[in-house]
Amino acid sequence: MADSQDSILDSVLHGNLTSVPEPPSRVLKMMVVSSKTDFELERRYLHENVWPELQRHCVSSGVDLEVLDVQMGNDLDSTYDPHAFEQQLREIENCYQESLGCFLVCLIGNKYKPCPLPRCIEATEFDPIYEKAQEAGFDVSLLTQWYSLNSNMVPPAYVIKSLDSKSNRFSLRRPSDVQRSEFEEQINEWIEEEEQVLKMIQYGARVAHQEGIINQNKDTRQRRYFMSGVYNQLDFALSLSTTAQQRIVCVIRQIEGFVSNDPTVSQYVDVSSQENFSIDEESAANLQNLIDDVIFSVNRKNIHFFNIKWQEGGLDSSHCEHRFYLEKFGNAIFTNIKMLVDEDIAATTPDWQNLPPRIRKPIQEVVRESQSHLSNSRQHLRVLGVSQSLDSDCGALLQIQNLMLGQDETCIRHSPVIVVGQDGSGKSTLLSQVFMYCPEWLGSDVVRIIRHVGRSPCTSFTPELLRNLCLHISLLFGFEISPRHYSFELGKLSIWFLDLLKLVESKDNDLVIVLDNLHSLRCAPNNQASILGWLPWNLPANVHIVCSVSEEEEKILGLLKTRISTSENFVYIPPLTSQAAISMMQSNLKDNKHVLTSEQWQHVKQCLGGKTMCPLYVKLLSHLARRWPSYKTLTDKDVPLTIEELVNMFLIDVENKYGIETIRKIATYLTCTSFGLREAEIVELLANSEYEGPQMDNELDNRKVEFSVTHWLDIKKDLGVLMKMYYVDKRPYLYWSHKSITNAIRARYLPNSSDSQLCHTDLANAFHLGFLMEKEQKGSPLDESKSKRKDDWSDMLREIDELWYHLMLSGDQKKLKQDAVCNFDFLLAATRGASISYTRSILEIVRCQMLDWEVELLYSMTKQSVDVLSQDPQQLATEIINWLRPFLNGTTKTMDQLVTNAREWCNNNIIPLLVPQNNWLSLSLPPQVTMMTCPHPITHLVCTPDSQHVMGCTQEINIEMYHLPSRNLVRVFTGHKNRITCLHITPSGRWLISGSKDSEIIIWEMETGNMAHKFSHHTSGVQCLTTIHSEALIISGSDSGVVVVSRLDSGQVIHKLENHRGVISSVSVNSGDDIFASASTDRCVCIWSLEDFSLLNTIHLSSPITHMDISWDSTFLLLACTDHSVHVRSLTTGSDVHCLYGHQAAVTSLCFARDNCRCAVGCKDGKIYLFDIHSAKLLQTLSGHSDPVTSMQAQDNDRFLITSGGNKIVVWNFFCKKEMFVPKSRSRKEDKHQEPVTCVAVSRDGSLAVSGGVISARKIFEQK
Repeated sequence: MADSQDSILDSVLHGNLTSVPEPPSRVLKMMVVSSKTDFELERRYLHENVWPELQRHCVSSGVDLEVLDVQMGNDLDSTYDPHAFEQQLREIENCYQESLGCFLVCLIGNKYKPCPLPRCIEATEFDPIYEKAQEAGFDVSLLTQWYSLNSNMVPPAYVIKSLDSKSNRFSLRRPSDVQRSEFEEQINEWIEEEEQVLKMIQYGARVAHQEGIINQNKDTRQRRYFMSGVYNQLDFALSLSTTAQQRIVCVIRQIEGFVSNDPTVSQYVDVSSQENFSIDEESAANLQNLIDDVIFSVNRKNIHFFNIKWQEGGLDSSHCEHRFYLEKFGNAIFTNIKMLVDEDIAATTPDWQNLPPRIRKPIQEVVRESQSHLSNSRQHLRVLGVSQSLDSDCGALLQIQNLMLGQDETCIRHSPVIVVGQDGSGKSTLLSQVFMYCPEWLGSDVVRIIRHVGRSPCTSFTPELLRNLCLHISLLFGFEISPRHYSFELGKLSIWFLDLLKLVESKDNDLVIVLDNLHSLRCAPNNQASILGWLPWNLPANVHIVCSVSEEEEKILGLLKTRISTSENFVYIPPLTSQAAISMMQSNLKDNKHVLTSEQWQHVKQCLGGKTMCPLYVKLLSHLARRWPSYKTLTDKDVPLTIEELVNMFLIDVENKYGIETIRKIATYLTCTSFGLREAEIVELLANSEYEGPQMDNELDNRKVEFSVTHWLDIKKDLGVLMKMYYVDKRPYLYWSHKSITNAIRARYLPNSSDSQLCHTDLANAFHLGFLMEKEQKGSPLDESKSKRKDDWSDMLREIDELWYHLMLSGDQKKLKQDAVCNFDFLLAATRGASISYTRSILEIVRCQMLDWEVELLYSMTKQSVDVLSQDPQQLATEIINWLRPFLNGTTKTMDQLVTNAREWCNNNIIPLLVPQNNWLSLSLPPQVTMMTCPHPITHLVCTPDSQHVMGCTQEINIEMYHLPSRNLVRVFTGHKNRITCLHITPSGRWLISGSKDSEIIIWEMETGNMAHKFSHHTSGVQCLTTIHSEALIISGSDSGVVVVSRLDSGQVIHKLENHRGVISSVSVNSGDDIFASASTDRCVCIWSLEDFSLLNTIHLSSPITHMDISWDSTFLLLACTDHSVHVRSLTTGSDVHCLYGHQAAVTSLCFARDNCRCAVGCKDGKIYLFDIHSAKLLQTLSGHSDPVTSMQAQDNDRFLITSGGNKIVVWNFFCKKEMFVPKSRSRKEDKHQEPVTCVAVSRDGSLAVSGGVISARKIFEQK
């Protein structure tokens, strides 16, 4: 690796904030400038032919392509809009700073004009210009109509008025509701007036300069009044640096043989008279100056000359010569830009191949993360500005300095420093200042590490953050990274981290670790301890950890306070008083060369008086104040008092300018993403937002309006106060600058969860497409043509992270599993791009959003494989085959596909792998999947068909709905007047039905929680109820022994059955909806026909019946009695099949499994007993409750068993794994009777047979 690269690498690892360069650019961002009318054909050719080819080349090199053609989509040359033109100059500078290789493509033809009107002219220049124009007899009233003095600028200047204030219809492109002829008429009037104003300014500037009044030592400033738009842009680009000329591509195209009588000539050359066809001599001379400057200033190899002959009607691609010119033109630009890009990539990309393979990937990961976070830290410091840095309150900074110096000098162990402040208080800026001043405080040899938590995939999860810190510290101090460290499980990573800090203790220099926004770590809601469990509370004297936590995160702060005994280690950032806010606002305006009038300051002080606020509010208000001209009289509406009001004011302004839908689209997409969007992605988003105008008579008027780059540049400028650029994996992303701004925008555009889901669905589709495209660029394991990038999967990590996140929040669980968490390509990319700890962290978050057996199975598999996959992610396929193949039984389609894809990957891989051919590993699933505790004991519980929600009722009269994976309370159903005795959810999950001691049955809408119907069919308390599977009828039983059959939709009573003489304890319907059973304390079970409600059979037992269930194949009845007995009866005949034994307490609940082979019995002692129906064998005892098990329900395919007891809800693994490998039994000699057989009997379950012979010999056989 070159010396310069070694130096950069060393600075990145040691956290040298001042010497670390910005991450190497990974975007080719170019602005294409030209006059509009004479390069329409060339720009279209570039758009249709050259840019797509260049895009393919960039993608293969891992580079984004963003082309900003300032004329695209406009009906009028963008130079005529002074505001847009000034923004284009700013964007040229952005392109220079951000682009790889070329940043400007300049197209120069025979046409020189138009020249831009200056947006701002200093008063010291404007006044002489005005005076000289007035002396020459010009109508200077136009100047006062177009320009107004703003004394709030430093120095005072005349600023062009808003174009909307002069013409409500002004636009660079025709509005959709305006006819083309009307638009052209308006524009011609506008151009004519603007050219008159420019002519006055040029005359006044020339005379004033000649008389020695203005710009005597500022030739460049004087020239700008006379330079065309293209000339201005090129001159500005060349002035950026001495090396800028090497990154500019220029095309000079000259047309020969203009025909005077062709009306299209004026589109290609400036003419002074269209009738006589005389070329404007002044424009021709200025054009020659422009060409001379290009020749003398731009690198010769980047200049391309073309000469073509004029054809009637102008350039035409159907003409042979012109078509040949276009091909040469396109090829020249493509080749030139490609060369510049390739040279820049070669110069800025580190040669990782020279590093030892053992540490190559760790160094790449650490450098990628560290350089990105160092650059983001610099962004926070730049926001301060000079005046704010000098005038700001340094109390918190000095407190941290004293803490760190005291810890270092006393040489005693200490605790981390915790910075606490409300949202927008400046925590990130303070920590960046701490990071910057550490060398002054602790010595120049201090080693610094900074991570802005949550600002990249690798800092979003505790295991990944910890793994990256361990690798960083090991590389810094030269500690060994041995195979025993390659176990990326949180507990082992925590031990490794503590061991490293002990090793650092023996070093002479200090180690400072800065963790900003520690609360932003993603974790499961039931595992918030993982955010802090790894953080050491007793640090060596030369190790300092400084963290920031939001004041709103009370749980995390409470946990920190219990572990850090000294209150001095908590540094609180107080809110700003009104006086401090005014001082900060003055410093902000000073840094931006603005002031306010005394009247304006007086009004601001009056509005802010007596209030406290945060620095973010002051920053936004200062930006708003820079828009106030000196002649503006403020009202209370001009000074919003909250961040949300300020944000809404900025958004309303841009909505009025560019349309609500466009702004909503940008705002919602940025709000819903985890890390923001690259500018190229936003431009593509807007480019696809075409809209059609109204139907017009002229066919040209009915075309779709193209996307305008100037549109985006203006939007970016106006939203710039709310946005910030962050580096994620060394790529720049635009995102809202603060969480408070994000929340305000979310409240404005995404007030409902359904709106958010739609946005997440769109983003999920976009990122899935992006993931597939990135994966395609990697190529298959056998494709060596794409070896340039196929070994580095880290550049896909952001797409991976956004993909699963948006799929999860879109609510589409099927796509989440199919395209992400159970997709082999996704799992492989995540594991190789980051590590197995990252993949497991994703699965852990998903587990808290959805209860799914296949996700649980995959999570258990990765837990077993964490050691293997930490060392070699390539083994993911073999691990999947090893652990998951025994679970394939044809009902797990997702797992079947996952194992199939893993096997295909193994077959296509060129790397030697040990692929298992049989199943010898047994994956043991934990008995409990999840458990949640409710505020009160649960008397009844039912689960939705998708297993995601449970409905529970207590001794109270309300029903509580919980989201089972996240354990969150969703809603409460209120309406009963007495204790609720029974619950039932219909098979579709649409309706919840409850019965109560108040004798009422209520039907609830599950989606809204609203009461749909209330029925009072019973004269006594309702004891039990159910519905048929078609959901047409409700069957309910009461304390008086009456069974009522009624319609669900109307409540109409179909039949009343009064056969029982005791309380109806249970009713149940078979799967065919043709019979149902009712059980009672009168010791009888009645079997009824659902067709005519006739009594088909009565089953008598010896004790009152408390619980009953029908098997799903309509074969068995499961009955529990008050004498603790559990009976299995035949549903059709009522005959006794089994009596189940093994439980010791009274039965409180029971149910059949969906496989018709097992049943679960819950008892008063809190235990759950699983029996085999056919053999009556006790299979398993589940111990998870300490109170009686009040309810239980087996889910579809027997994946889960959900039970409740006391105030605890437990989800159990209920899957019955079928053995795929059956050992071959040894052959043995048949033991036959030696005498005649006299009798044979078969057991009830058909598993055994016994035979007897004449000599009293008996033999027992197992039936197979």
